[in-house]
This record gives sequence, structure tokens and C-alpha cells, in this order.
Amino acid sequence: MIKKNYLEWCGLFGILVWSGILMWVVFSHQNIAAINTPWQVVPSYYINIFYIYTLVIGLVVLFTRWSLPVKLVVLCLYALVVHSLLPLSHQLIYGADGWRHMASEAQILQGHWPTHPTLADGTQTGFGAGDLSYGLFWLVSAGISKLLGISLIAVTKWFQPVLFSIAFPFLLWKLTEYLGFSSRARLFTIWFSNLPFALQAAGAFSLPVNFGFLFFLGGLVILAARARGAVWATRKILFIYTAVLAVNYLLFLVLFLLAWGVLAVQNPKSKVQSLAWLIIPVALIIPALEIAAGYSHFVPVAAFSAIKQFIGNLLGWYVAAGPRPHDIATGNILFNQVPSYAFVSNLFTTWRWWLPVFALVFWGGVASGVVISWRKRENLWLAIFTLGLFISYFISRYFLTGEQVLSRRLDATLALFSVLLFALALQELFSHITKKSLLLTTHYSLLITTPLVIIASIAITASYSLGPDARAVSVDEYRAMEYVWSQEKDQDKHCVIADTYPLLALEAISGKEIIGGGFPIDANFGQSERVALFEKYSRELVIKNNTAVQLPTPQGICWFYK
Repeated sequence: MIKKNYLEWCGLFGILVWSGILMWVVFSHQNIAAINTPWQVVPSYYINIFYIYTLVIGLVVLFTRWSLPVKLVVLCLYALVVHSLLPLSHQLIYGADGWRHMASEAQILQGHWPTHPTLADGTQTGFGAGDLSYGLFWLVSAGISKLLGISLIAVTKWFQPVLFSIAFPFLLWKLTEYLGFSSRARLFTIWFSNLPFALQAAGAFSLPVNFGFLFFLGGLVILAARARGAVWATRKILFIYTAVLAVNYLLFLVLFLLAWGVLAVQNPKSKVQSLAWLIIPVALIIPALEIAAGYSHFVPVAAFSAIKQFIGNLLGWYVAAGPRPHDIATGNILFNQVPSYAFVSNLFTTWRWWLPVFALVFWGGVASGVVISWRKRENLWLAIFTLGLFISYFISRYFLTGEQVLSRRLDATLALFSVLLFALALQELFSHITKKSLLLTTHYSLLITTPLVIIASIAITASYSLGPDARAVSVDEYRAMEYVWSQEKDQDKHCVIADTYPLLALEAISGKEIIGGGFPIDANFGQSERVALFEKYSRELVIKNNTAVQLPTPQGICWFYK
């Protein structure tokens, strides 16, 4: 026993050191420029080491006799390495939304609730659903900044990666327990959940939707426990948790109530036709809400074209055929369809036609999980809910146009359910092959499982290397906007002509005193006047880069930054 514990702790220490080395490699190449993906600065050898690391983690959690707590710690360490790529690789943050939320958090730290931008027609929206969806995240982020005495940039970089890496594996462990997975299947599911790009992104970006996703996962644990007859998962607990989600992200309140409704109405003894009707309300509620709220509307689209595009997106066909020159925003559930300007080739993606083949096997496994749930009448609510959500996603993303405020945030949820159903199908397959529970370790199961772990490790590594593609504000841009704010903070009116990303940094730096450079914003948050002026002066003026200057314009004296 002493020898076993000694080897276990030595192994854990070795993985801890290995994790630290991988994180140090990324940090030692931290960048300050305006880059579109961390893979533009991370050394090429890193991804090869990461593959070996992924493979070792998979083998350790599935085949060693290490204690369960140690294996869960290993999985948390692995998740932290995956999700820390963004905060370690750049001095600032990736993406646009983080700056907008930092601006709101800065206002909270100043003692007042975040204001809304004044639109071009002079109107200003008041407190609404967005404040409810974002409010808790803003308060928590601002509170962490105040309590720990760290900058909002540091909080935005690290809050979600750290929280997700700890909370997600443990919540998924409990969820798979109530779904009836064996111990080994549960460990595999947690490790394998690092495959979908949507879940990688959910743990990497500190945003309200990703924060709310963890609360939704907690709600799924309660629903799964209730489905299994757990005495603690009472209706009272469900109502309390509904209240918690009501002050969190709106999308997940809707999804939780839908899942609860399916669980409450379903009757495993019913005929297939009766159960299939439950898919319809799940499929239609989100498109209906988006249309009713005016965020989306139908556009004439050829059904065959939409189906072809949907399948191509899910299979990663467009990235395999050659990364497109433009960003693809739909269907980035399993693999990110990285645009050519952010694509960095490596050993796993030089030849990419294996990606659609793997994706086809994966989605076939997900479909098998649905069929197994239907035939065995176990976890039927999960199968019904997943089918309904995929149809809902297809309708909203491929037949509607507009902001799609709910459906475009479904990727992580669909990725989670897909992983669960795939793991369920895999557990059933191995149960048939070995005639034993996956909980048992046999030489035969080791022989047939090891190739699966090797292939899955390759897929996880490839998926990891394909994303994300999100622009980072450069340090020079940030410093220029700091200078502009130092000159503008005592002024009543502001005029700053610059590109979108520097202006987002300025919005955060000024605590929303300067939004969009002070130019009018339309109902869809466009700024045609500011964009036209920026393009005009960029062509006509020869100004040293990374220098903000004042110049006369039709709007008066404005700052110009290129």
C-alpha cells in the first residue's frame, strides 16, 4: 500500500511538473502584437508535446490503479493546460466581447450600474434581459478584482479558465454518475470532453455565456439525479435552482425549463411515436423566442443548400478542403472552421481529410447513443432534448437571419450532449465486446481501448490546434488608447476615429465614457459614419503607426489612430 501510494504521488508530481512546463513554454512566447490566434506565436514543437501529454493523461485516468481523487486532479490539471492557452500567450485578451464586459465591470467598481450606449436615433435602452444575463458575471468579476486587488484584464484572462478547469470536471463527474455511466466511462467522458472546440472555447473565454453554462451544467446534474430517483432532487430544489438561473444567463434558464419539461412529461413506457412529439416543442421554442423578440426573421433559403452546409460544418469539411478566407460562425461544435488568415499548419493538420472521417464516426456514435437511449428507455430525456436542440440550432442558424441571440450560443451545450451520447454508445459497445462492465480492467479491454485513446488523442490535439481565431488588441494599441483617454477624460464630448478593437479597449479604459469613439451607433450596433471616416483618413493620411493624433474633421477636432 505504501509503495502504491508512493508511485501514485510521484506520478501526480510528474504530471504537475509536465503541466507546468507546457504552460511555461506558452508563457515564454507571450506576445504583445495584434495577432489572430495564439498559434501564430506558440512554437511549433509545442503541439507535438501536447499530443503526448494528452495521450499519457488518457492512459493514466483509464488504466492505472490510482485513486479516484488523484485522477480527478489530473483531469483538472489537463483542463487548465488546455484552457490557459489564451491567457498565457498574450499580454492582453483575445476577442471583442471581453472588452465590453470589462467596461461594464469598471463602472460597477466606480459605484454605479453599467449604462447602455445611446443609439443614433437618440434612444437609450434601460435595464433589460441583457443586464440580467450579464449582471451576475459583472458583479463576480468586479468583486474578484476588488477583493484580490488585481486588474480587470487579469480577471478577464484567468477567471473562466481557472473556474472551468475545476468546476467542469467535477460537475461532469456527477452528471455521468446519475446518467448511469460506469466509473471508467465517466473518466473517459471528462477526458474526451476536451475534444469539441465549443467546450475548449467555453473554458477559455471569460464571458457571461460561458459562466452561465456552468450553472446550467449544475442544473443538468439535478435533473439527471431526479430522473434516477435521487431523494434530494426534489421539486423544491428545482424551483430554487430555477430562481438561480433567472438571475443568470437567459438562454440557460430557457434550456433548463425545457429539459425539466421533457423529463416531467416523458413516459419511458410510451410508444416511440408519442415520445417523438416531445422533440417538436424543444426544436421550436428558441426560434420562436428569437422571432418574437425581433432578433431574427426568416429568409428564403433552399432547404438542400442549408442541409448541405449544416453537414459540411459539422464534419469540418470546409477546413479539410482548405481553410476559407473568411470566418465561419456556424457549426463550430466539434472542430473550429478556422479561416486561412488564422490557420497555422502542424503535424496533425497538414493533411486534413481525416477530420471529416473522424467527425463522421463521432456523429455516428452520437446517433447510436440516441438509438440506444430510445431502445433501452434509459436517459430518454437526454436523447429527446439533444435531438430537439440540434433541430432548433439548424432552424435558427440556417433559416433565420439577424442577431440570433440565443441559438448562436448553443454550441457548447450541443457539444456537451454530443460527448455524453457518444460516451454512452461507446460504453454499450465495449460492454458487448468484453461482456463485462467497463469498470473492470482486463488485458482484452486494454488491447482494444488503447488504439481508441491514441486516435482520440490525435483528434483532441488537432481540434486544439485549429482554434480559436480571435483578434487580440496589441499593447501599442492599448497604450495609445490610454493616452487618448488621459487627454479626453475631462471633456464633455468625445471624437475618436480608429478601428474597432482599439475603440473597444478605449471603452474599457474609460469605463464606458467613450463608446464607439463617440460616434452614433445604430440598432444593430453598426457605425457606418465612423467606419467611413476611418477608411478615408487611413487612405489619405500618412501617420506613424501606433500614434494617436488630433486632426480637424467635419465632426470637429477628433483623435485619429491607425
